[in-house]
Amino acid sequence: MQINKKMYTTLMITILTLSMTFAILPGTVFGAVTIGAVAPSDTGAPGTTVTITGTTTTVGGEVVLYWDQIHAWDGTSGELGRVYATGTAYTIVVTIPEAKVGVHYLTVDDLSSDEAPATATYTITSGIAIDPAVGLPGDAIEVTGTGFNSSKTISMEYWNGTAWLALTTAPIAPQTSPLGSFTCTFTIPATLANADPNVRATDSTANTASAELVVGPYIVVTPIKGLAASTLQVTGRGFTANMLVDLRWLIGTTYVTVVNDSPIDATGTFTVTFSVPLLPDATAPGTDYTIRAIDNAASPIAADATFTLIQNAAITVTPGAGKVGSAVTVAGTWFTANKLLTITFDDTDVAAVVTGSDGSFTTSFNVPAAASIGAHTITATDAKGVTASKAYTVIILSLSLQTRATEYAQGDVLSVSGSANEGLSYSINWNIKDPNGVLLASGVIAPGDWQMITAASYVLSYPTHTAQLPADATVGTWNFTATNAGTTALISTNLFTVSVPATLDSVMDGIDEVKDQLDDMTDMISDIDGNVVTIKGDVTSVKNLVSALDISVLSADIDSIKVAVADLEAVVTAVAGDVATVQTTLGTLEGTITSIDGNTATIETAVGTLQADITDVKGNVDNMPAWIAVVLALVAAVAAIFAVITIRQKIAG
Repeated sequence: MQINKKMYTTLMITILTLSMTFAILPGTVFGAVTIGAVAPSDTGAPGTTVTITGTTTTVGGEVVLYWDQIHAWDGTSGELGRVYATGTAYTIVVTIPEAKVGVHYLTVDDLSSDEAPATATYTITSGIAIDPAVGLPGDAIEVTGTGFNSSKTISMEYWNGTAWLALTTAPIAPQTSPLGSFTCTFTIPATLANADPNVRATDSTANTASAELVVGPYIVVTPIKGLAASTLQVTGRGFTANMLVDLRWLIGTTYVTVVNDSPIDATGTFTVTFSVPLLPDATAPGTDYTIRAIDNAASPIAADATFTLIQNAAITVTPGAGKVGSAVTVAGTWFTANKLLTITFDDTDVAAVVTGSDGSFTTSFNVPAAASIGAHTITATDAKGVTASKAYTVIILSLSLQTRATEYAQGDVLSVSGSANEGLSYSINWNIKDPNGVLLASGVIAPGDWQMITAASYVLSYPTHTAQLPADATVGTWNFTATNAGTTALISTNLFTVSVPATLDSVMDGIDEVKDQLDDMTDMISDIDGNVVTIKGDVTSVKNLVSALDISVLSADIDSIKVAVADLEAVVTAVAGDVATVQTTLGTLEGTITSIDGNTATIETAVGTLQADITDVKGNVDNMPAWIAVVLALVAAVAAIFAVITIRQKIAG
């Protein structure tokens, strides 16, 4: 059949489209399961920590690592560990199990896929460990061997400086287990020479391993690593009997004596306790120092040992609080170098990582789904038992967003305030609408707009989000709304009012009302006793009027208003002693006369200093009834008290 060019092009586009569609379907195979690397090597003795990395078939698939056979661990073979892939990449950290010498198999299976598992080989080699690694002739030494052939006889030998000689062991002919391991002891021969190696083990199929045993005077430092100012114990053997020994600490290129003339017993043994001297801070994974013991014999015997200065292991947890499922990053320092380290959330293992050459690490995990609300403990523990912990709080998200105030005037600038008990990973949309539902302003609060105060306290940076009300903004009730930018779910909403700003005229009108109320109070006098006047009723109405005054327009000009008092058309209408009653264009005031110059008096009042004409009262200043002066003084005092309180409140607010 002939296919024209147009049909061919259409067919190719269809094929490409289908290919792309299948490529993005969930669960689609991206490639076979692989084992990319086994580090640090694919050869080693049992007990070695290795990291296996590779790729999976399924994004986020669960990956299981098996040793030799695919089944649950049974003590000799089976599952070694499992993780979930990140994307299609995985990393598994495991310890090589006890096994006999030879080739074994590491198998990785993606449980979410039907693809075939991936397999790599790991070659077990023989090895021995000697405990203790130092001694004197006649001392008992224990040897542990791994990675030999199964069920074979072991022969032990030592080096005398010229040849390998047989060692007498207990048991006499050690036998390896089915997994190629054995344990035996021997006594250090007097002819064993110092060399590396000088002890070896060989099975009946010629698999061999060796180690070094140091023979001769020695010292043991306990512990072998520690903190500044910590207590050390040094035990020495093989020194000159009944002599004295000094302990010296090598700092830089100079030995500093830390213990002087400590006695050695009749067997050439001593034990000394002292504190680590003042030293510079250690450098991770630790700073090594040489400790030397030297006796005072004619031919001094000396021995060295190493002490490693370290710092306390510590971890940081970021963030320190979060919801179930939240990501947590744990970083640590001063752990044992190159060791497998486990992270636990309370008693649940949540992550594993191998420390670096300096004992540091960084890893992450998600808060377990079963975690309860409240306090928990995150702990990091390495293979040597070094551990550090940090508190973590599981929380329920508490998020609040609103306008900073609930009352504004036309022309004001309003701002958005917010608080949360954890950092947010999503954006928030906000908008402001007038009483008619018309949008005035909107914005987006990004995750980076939140400022962390504590691990469980975040606030919206001020003034990150603001809006200017128009000078002619609609008076009435406005609406603020905040929603999740991704889901559009409502987060919060609040109402606020917009009003016409106060003016000087409105303030003066309010003052007139107060004056009228005070004038009415003269009809409420029920008794006068000397300088005491009794007023029937209360001053609630006056207080309410004063409290209602909006004098915010005056807050910036109080000083100029006080100065302007001197310009009032003031006339003294009465004088009693040094108290004058003054009539002004704003009403009646009362104050104290401080000086008189001709027909002009200078008077201090509650609102400022003014000068008044006293012509009308100069000749009969004593004719005013005393009770009227008392009443006026009382009224002025009440007005002054309320006015001062209100002015302070208005200015402060």
